[in-house]
Amino acid sequence: MGSENSIKGSDFTDNDTSDDSTSSEYCPVQRGRGRGKRARRGLAATPRGRNRSSRGGATGRGARRGRRGGHQGPNRQELALRAREERQTHIEECISNMEVEGLRTALRLVCAKQPSFALDILEAMESGDPEQPRPESSTAPRWCICTYCSEMPTDREKLCCGKTKQNCISRLPDFYTVVLDELVLEVAMSSS
Repeated sequence: MGSENSIKGSDFTDNDTSDDSTSSEYCPVQRGRGRGKRARRGLAATPRGRNRSSRGGATGRGARRGRRGGHQGPNRQELALRAREERQTHIEECISNMEVEGLRTALRLVCAKQPSFALDILEAMESGDPEQPRPESSTAPRWCICTYCSEMPTDREKLCCGKTKQNCISRLPDFYTVVLDELVLEVAMSSS
């Protein structure tokens, strides 16, 4: 029995009970996850993720291997930026090579999938047009550009969409559905 006590690695300990009715005198020491033999031997256990040696060499679970001071190459941000630039260049080349009818079809498809892009397109078209003279007989206030605005009592309410007469936001069908619906206005006024 003394030879059984001297098993190397000391994974087994003496069972000090004098009861010989058990099937085994020795039972393995239970170790929790992450606890090695060092903690059982009375040595200071190192916290997880920290280096055991004071030399500074990373030998833990998260240690990087194979990168010793050499050039690491481009990082993810640089790769993503390069990919975006290449994609944009490719799209611009495709657009440049398209015929007018193909461009119109593509524009219709984009506006059908993302109606908000239509406003951006109309705005881009306006910026290319020279500023149109304001009609003299207009009853619109001086601060209005689209000529559809009404005079308002406070400066906060004196806002214009800034579009041309053809592209005024207040003339879009969506504007009447969302903004001028009586129930929507009633809810908005009652909640404020």
